[in-house]
Amino acid sequence: MATNIEKLAAIIVDYSTKVKPGDRVRIVCEGLEGLPLVKALYRQCIVRKARHVEYDLREPSITRDFLSLADNSQLSFIPPEYFSIIKQTDVYIWIGAQSNTRELALIDGKRIALHKNALAPLREERLKNTRWCALLYPSIGLAQDANMSLDDFTDLFFKACLRDWEKEKKKMLPLKKLLDSCSRVTITGKGTDLTFTVSKRKSVLCAGEVNLPDGEIFIAPDRTSVEGAILFNLPAEYQGRLFYDVKLTFEKGKVVKESARNDIGELKNILDTDKGSRYLGEFALGLNRRIKRQFFNPLFDEKIYGTIHLALGHCYPQSDNGNKSAIHWDLIYSLKNGGKLVIDDKVVVENGNFADIASWRIK
Repeated sequence: MATNIEKLAAIIVDYSTKVKPGDRVRIVCEGLEGLPLVKALYRQCIVRKARHVEYDLREPSITRDFLSLADNSQLSFIPPEYFSIIKQTDVYIWIGAQSNTRELALIDGKRIALHKNALAPLREERLKNTRWCALLYPSIGLAQDANMSLDDFTDLFFKACLRDWEKEKKKMLPLKKLLDSCSRVTITGKGTDLTFTVSKRKSVLCAGEVNLPDGEIFIAPDRTSVEGAILFNLPAEYQGRLFYDVKLTFEKGKVVKESARNDIGELKNILDTDKGSRYLGEFALGLNRRIKRQFFNPLFDEKIYGTIHLALGHCYPQSDNGNKSAIHWDLIYSLKNGGKLVIDDKVVVENGNFADIASWRIK
């Protein structure tokens, strides 16, 4: 009988990335606790006749040393052969399994931004040229962040990931159709009154292809249409730091005022990464019914049922509003306790609950 790890590997290999004979596969794992999944993925890719499977196990404390000690020329240098490797890669799988998710918490944000800017073109090549999937794997660090035991965290993780994703996709289709045909989005709640438009841009339904756990629908706002303010009522994680009560005020699409309960200097550093980091690249709805609480990690938290999230920075090519940036930072807003999402003239979510509107109710 297949273990949960083997079942998860099968979803990634057969459904998410569709590994086929002759493929070149690259598996990157941040944190040694993800080794069991790396081994399962490696075995399954070989059995499916992938031509070559490369794995890269990274220790986050060494990444911290690099970001702490490197000079600017080292931080901004990306070996040219990395681009060649990506161009020859068919499938890219990234796993986060850090034993300490706060390794980079004390690194100067400007140093991180410099390195991210250097990596941005490589990331673009990966997004364009590979079938990719990014996921987290249960580790002590992730469990501690979520204030859970490792056993409880692991149990919830597999419940959220091991799903019939084709069936989930069908459940989400009516809401995708609504987003595809809408023109205006309004989000209101405590400290929040935000509006923006989407101009004949199609939304993207996410059901296990590029993230696990998954369960969201996203669309890119018109870049300069965002007006108003939003007070993110869930802590926002970025590069090992947690920011509380982040409030952003937008004018003509750009963040013109920002505040937070902590680390306001580092928040400004993130927003000033480049020309695109003060604009939005994504608006999305969280739709995974098995994720009901915050894990303090955006790959989980953005899927919480009854939430929306906005991503500062880079847009995805599937829903392109022209915003380019080295960052893509998801900030999550819970619609519980007075929050409301209105699409055109339809109340879609209120107090965390989806409205029963005609034929598209999410069940």
